[in-house]
Amino acid sequence: IVKEFETLAAEYMNVKHAISCTSWTSGAELVFRAMDFKEGDEVICADFSHPATALAVITAGGTPVFVDVDLDSRNTTSEIILEAITDKTKCIQPVSIFGNPVDIDPINDLAKRNELFVVDDAACTLGSLYKGKPVGGLTDFTIFSFHPRKVFTCGDGGLITTNDDEYSERIRSMKVFGAENGQFKNWGTNQRMSNIHGAVLLGQIRRIEE
Repeated sequence: IVKEFETLAAEYMNVKHAISCTSWTSGAELVFRAMDFKEGDEVICADFSHPATALAVITAGGTPVFVDVDLDSRNTTSEIILEAITDKTKCIQPVSIFGNPVDIDPINDLAKRNELFVVDDAACTLGSLYKGKPVGGLTDFTIFSFHPRKVFTCGDGGLITTNDDEYSERIRSMKVFGAENGQFKNWGTNQRMSNIHGAVLLGQIRRIEE
């Protein structure tokens, strides 16, 4: 059931990989752990967000660097982010606040010029469109939440989307105790979504346009 949900979610967002997990927070921790932070690595984070945005960075061994947001959109911008980039910056983590997609194209361009990852904290944003395209396949990684206060919810859960085959394989292994091809090869933990949660989400993804 969970696999079917992941497949339909990936198709809806036109993204190669959709990886379910137990919460937004666990999803972000898996993504940042997969990046293998070294001491001093920085992640630029929007400061108008839930504490989990920064706590996931800290848990994975990185250092959050906070930047302000635009007063109209309540999202951060590429111009604001630019001022915070240093030689220690590894990743940019904007927030698509309250389902309002961040203006991601200029941020992606900035990241590409500086060889940085972009992780969209899109906790509330499943089903939203950016320039006519579904949020989910527009950055290196996008992470959604299915917490009870979200429009799209199953009680609690999360979803990671990416087009990166290598990182997808690593994250899938990490969320099931490091299992890979039937063997426990890597660092891992238990962040699997249950089929009960998956069934609730499956019913919703089938009717997402409604």
